[in-house]
Amino acid sequence: MRGFRSICAVLTPGLGVFLLIGCAELPLPGSAEMYSGTKSEQIQQTAGYPDPPGQVVHVQVPFFPDDTDQCGPATLLTYWGIPSELPALKAEMYSPRLRGTLPIDLLLAAQARGLQTEGSSGTLERLKAELDAHHPVVVLLNLGWVVFPQGHYVVITGYDDRQQGVYMHSGLARNLFVPYARFFSNWEKTSRWMLRVQPMERHVTVSERVERMDE
Repeated sequence: MRGFRSICAVLTPGLGVFLLIGCAELPLPGSAEMYSGTKSEQIQQTAGYPDPPGQVVHVQVPFFPDDTDQCGPATLLTYWGIPSELPALKAEMYSPRLRGTLPIDLLLAAQARGLQTEGSSGTLERLKAELDAHHPVVVLLNLGWVVFPQGHYVVITGYDDRQQGVYMHSGLARNLFVPYARFFSNWEKTSRWMLRVQPMERHVTVSERVERMDE
């Protein structure tokens, strides 16, 4: 089983523990199906959004196979029409000393290219709201334990309420299917950190509208 290719230490606000983060294709301990290509291929046949929101949603997100740590930023920048190259992003954000990329560097790189960014604690409802509006989201997972964290960035590309799971770009794997239970188990350990990246003219995010309706 392949291990982590790129890691770094970062203190996540409100969590109180150090997380190791990267963007390699990282197998979850004890879960061979997480990186199985069988279910991940199913979503690629769901073109045209034949199912109503709340059932199956898939955002057509560019895919940059990468076994280091820059796949997420390149994916979102390209999705919003900003050309990006992995070598250039790595030179800008990657820390050789930490052997990884800090969340703040992701935000700053997107802001420097004229995009609006927000890193926050998310919920499944907010994640779905962004995907319903065709907004892919980067989330930080902890594939390890609280005392021995192993962090990993992934890009959420869709969800399937019928199959009870999410789809994600993860390292060298495209549109991986991960059950909600497993996803939440690893997302919860990072205080459900998510990164939203959108053009500046989108003043109110979908998640903010969801929050206002809940008030």
